[in-house]
Amino acid sequence: MTRTLVQEVQGQESLMLAGAGVDCVRVQGVETTTTIGPPGIAVPALVTIWYCPELRAVGRVLVAVPMAPVVTHTLVGHRRAG
Repeated sequence: MTRTLVQEVQGQESLMLAGAGVDCVRVQGVETTTTIGPPGIAVPALVTIWYCPELRAVGRVLVAVPMAPVVTHTLVGHRRAG
């Protein structure tokens, strides 16, 4: 399989994560996963990622694949490395 990513920074947003407001950068784009054929199948997914520099972590990810439920991943706790 191969995966192609086309993403763009859309701006800043504040998220409520682990009970606190955190400023994050919203990145949006399309990730296309292509299987090796025959037949090769390409499945695009609309992906939105919120990266939170203050936490040095991804705070939330939304993945929307056609004809499937939207999947949301949300950070519920973190600790700094080191």
